[in-house]
Amino acid sequence: MEKKSEESTLEEDNITQHRQIVKKKVKIEEFSDEDFEMQKLLDDNLEKMWNEIQYYAGLQNLIKPANEIRKWLNDPNNQSMVNKITVLELSDLDLQIVPPEIGEFTSLLYLDLAKNPFTCLPPEIGKLIALRELHCNNTYISSLPEEMENLKNLKELSLGSTLMTELPIKIIKKLTSLKHVFIEKNNFKFLPEKIEHLILKKGKEYYFAKRFSITRRRI
Repeated sequence: MEKKSEESTLEEDNITQHRQIVKKKVKIEEFSDEDFEMQKLLDDNLEKMWNEIQYYAGLQNLIKPANEIRKWLNDPNNQSMVNKITVLELSDLDLQIVPPEIGEFTSLLYLDLAKNPFTCLPPEIGKLIALRELHCNNTYISSLPEEMENLKNLKELSLGSTLMTELPIKIIKKLTSLKHVFIEKNNFKFLPEKIEHLILKKGKEYYFAKRFSITRRRI
């Protein structure tokens, strides 16, 4: 009886292993060329960010592939180092996409993403609830994700020289700490008629050409 039990267990193990192999094969087959390209893009851009992450975390300058970076970010033993990062200067890194891992840095107070060719911000940007300054000027964004409404501590937002054609008033109204919004050099189709009243009433400053400027900033 014991022999049969061992044989039965061995057979069940073989069946389980076979099923796992089949599942992996199906997943690979379902993973399209577009998915592979997107994953590679995410990996490449996360690796571009890594040097800056290392610097602000006080780590040695070690080259890591994207999967190792993700493991490092998700390791509970590294959480204290991640939480100590309050500033990330990621400007001019040729970021074609902002990886969702940006949402791991929940202690950020200052984030500079300017002068990069990405076209949108990830929803994970809404996790940065401590953020006070966000710079997205000189990028190719045309809108802001709804999740940005969570950034209640944001005081300064730079959106100059982007592809935005309208001011995201709905989101801006919910950023209750916001004081400065830079929107210079944008081709807005129109601006709301009440924008000037909104500025004065909410104590917010919008920088746009001459008509709506309260003060101007050199760029």
